[in-house]
Amino acid sequence: MEQADKDEAEKLCSQLYECCHENPSLLQRTVQSLYYQLFTVISDQRRSQQLTGDELRMTPEAILEHTEGLFFYQDLHQSLIEALDDFWRDLNSSESENSSVYLIKSYIQRHYGNPMLSTKEISEYASLSASYACTIFKNETGQTLNQYLTEYRLSKAQELLNDPRNTVATVSTMVGYNDSNYFSKAFKKYTGISPSVYRERRIK
Repeated sequence: MEQADKDEAEKLCSQLYECCHENPSLLQRTVQSLYYQLFTVISDQRRSQQLTGDELRMTPEAILEHTEGLFFYQDLHQSLIEALDDFWRDLNSSESENSSVYLIKSYIQRHYGNPMLSTKEISEYASLSASYACTIFKNETGQTLNQYLTEYRLSKAQELLNDPRNTVATVSTMVGYNDSNYFSKAFKKYTGISPSVYRERRIK
């Protein structure tokens, strides 16, 4: 991954699959621990390459929860392949992103669930004034900082609504909205349908 050698990475993944598939005596915990380490490698490489994406999903806590939630080896391996595909796609499509914009995006992706998250807090993390942070973000991305935050929250809401265990009210809170009615209006404006309808369709 450091050398951007996709063919070698895919070869190693194939060897890994064959090794685990041919050794049914391997304990589930052993396999999950191995895949946890591999997901962590991907996470580390995303940071070193300054690839913005789903930063929250790639925190150590989230990786652990993810790997422990996959009980079948095939699901673990497929999830790893998808994470690698995302890495290669983002690596190939990324341009040298402004370092300040990268810091702003990564901070939002880790703290979007905080309803009190503010431009001031984000800009301070990037060591910028609030006005300059807004200006440089707009110039580099074509979006205002608040637009990016809103769209990121609502895209995460879509993912969370795919899980039938999450109610609309729960998702609203998880993505940083204290007012579920306001969340529903914002979600409908973003997707064209209400969160309850979206949830029902996805579950079906």
